[in-house]
Amino acid sequence: MSNAKLFGIFCDDIRQEISGKVSLIGCYSSVMYTFEMPTKLPKLCVHFELQVDNSHKGKSAEIAVSHDGLVAGSVTIAIDPNLEADESGTISVNGGFELPFMEVSEPGKLSLYANIGDETLSGPTLGVQLHKEHQTGTATF
Repeated sequence: MSNAKLFGIFCDDIRQEISGKVSLIGCYSSVMYTFEMPTKLPKLCVHFELQVDNSHKGKSAEIAVSHDGLVAGSVTIAIDPNLEADESGTISVNGGFELPFMEVSEPGKLSLYANIGDETLSGPTLGVQLHKEHQTGTATF
């Protein structure tokens, strides 16, 4: 097993700026609240960073989001064999993708993960819950 790691942020939008910077709009912490269930999310995005060592050069990685165990969306990336590792021997690959019009029928969890060959890396999760105002009749923020 390698020292590969997967990081990610769930957000409403990912924008590539003219300057080359990436802007993440509407970032979520650990929970997303909706006002009704079932609900259809107009757009949900995930930005990821995959950190691998030199043994992963030339391999493909599937980066995916599951919703309560079912794949909600994924992207496959190639780990460029020409990428240079940093001083610690780590190669970083960044990217993002969107999950348009995702339907959530009940409270649950979204999980980011990566498959590289026979290795599966777990990333961050995002809980999806009904907003408390709609459970009790009083708003809590």
